[in-house]
Amino acid sequence: MESFYKSLYKAQSTLMLLFWKTWVFHWNVEGKDFPQLHELFNKQYDFMFNELDTLAEHIRTFNIKALGPLSVIQSTAAIEDVAITTDANTMLTTLLANQQAFFDAARELNEESNAANQPHTGNLAQQMMDDHGKMIWMLRSTLK
Repeated sequence: MESFYKSLYKAQSTLMLLFWKTWVFHWNVEGKDFPQLHELFNKQYDFMFNELDTLAEHIRTFNIKALGPLSVIQSTAAIEDVAITTDANTMLTTLLANQQAFFDAARELNEESNAANQPHTGNLAQQMMDDHGKMIWMLRSTLK
């Protein structure tokens, strides 16, 4: 079960940093595509906020604590903290790579869920993979 819990925490911390980074980019994006990117980032971080709450509450069903300290979140995430930029292309490229890293963390959680006989967590991980797969597609398409 230890690897299962580690994968839960990795998913939570990666999603938390991805949410935060998307929100910061929403505040700071500039350029000719500002309105579209500002709105795209808003939709994505709004969705992730609710997803974070769902994941944290799911973690609590195992009678373990959801991650809280930022230092722990940063040390367990599959992505790095946000770097401030106003360049839209850099933001899109960064978010695309970070979305893929979260997708991979959700896939790992799904695999660990199967190994730990936790199908409800596997279902949650599969839903996150579907949702973030769509975000990856949108970011990739926007970069073209």
